Amino acid sequence: MIGPKAHAIECDVVSDQSLAQAFTTIKQEYGKLDGILHAIAYAPKEELTGKVTNITRAIPHYNTMGIAKAALEASVRYLARDLGESGVRVNAISAGAIKTLEVTGIKERAKLLALSKERTVDQKEVTTKEVGGACTFLMSALASGVTAKCLYVDKGVHLI
Repeated sequence: MIGPKAHAIECDVVSDQSLAQAFTTIKQEYGKLDGILHAIAYAPKEELTGKVTNITRAIPHYNTMGIAKAALEASVRYLARDLGESGVRVNAISAGAIKTLEVTGIKERAKLLALSKERTVDQKEVTTKEVGGACTFLMSALASGVTAKCLYVDKGVHLI
């Protein structure tokens, strides 16, 4: 729910009991769920550095997360195909580098953020507001014809 009545419902995604309780609460309070936003990305710090078969990565010190994002994009396509007949749309957002708590786990994060900013088409950082706007669009009826899409909100960094 967006607006003055919006509130958070606790949901620990590593706990089946917490997940079940969150969906029970949603059903009791709202009846119908119109959309879900999954915004969790995590990898142990030690998996973000080191070798991935000694190849040059498109994004330095990103390693496992780059592979995970590629797997997410493939999963979005398969989930969209399988859930589409039930009227469920599945999309993803690939956000550019943003100064968040999560980025603090990346070695040389200042260089990553500077490189990302340099590679944007307008040489400005991607903001959480821009990513939120894209998410709002994808969850809205305006995007009813959009499914199986990975929307890049990175100001063109993916072009390189």
